[in-house]
Amino acid sequence: MSQFLAATSFANPAGPLTAFQSAFTTDLQLFPLLMQHPTCNPSFSPPTRNPNSALLVDRSGGRGHDLEAFRNRFPDGKGRLVLQDLPPVIADIRELHADIVRQEYDFLTPQPVIDARAYYLRSNSHDYSDAKCRDILQHIVKAMKPGFSKLLIFE
Repeated sequence: MSQFLAATSFANPAGPLTAFQSAFTTDLQLFPLLMQHPTCNPSFSPPTRNPNSALLVDRSGGRGHDLEAFRNRFPDGKGRLVLQDLPPVIADIRELHADIVRQEYDFLTPQPVIDARAYYLRSNSHDYSDAKCRDILQHIVKAMKPGFSKLLIFE
């Protein structure tokens, strides 16, 4: 780093070339280099391409409007879109794209979809005590794959 700073007369670089390129003897910037070497940081690893794995689980998703919007925005997404809600809600759905899997589920019980890429909760916790919310969230945490699954909460 001291060689780089001396070479630039200790000036802040104006362009994309920084001390990083000097330290790693490369012309690539940070993110392109990480994309070439995904083992350096698992956050840059290519996503799972297994079409049987769940991409997004909408827990208590009602009639599926959020998953429909997601599917319309990302029609080529790899993985299943899973809509979960209580049996009467699922039974009442009249229109839902065939790509979206309907699943009867009570979120007070263990989460049946294991290792999904993301679990989405929208307006779910306002009716429950903090203690009950912790219990509900623990069901999801137990289903998540560490370092891979994400929990998206929109309250």
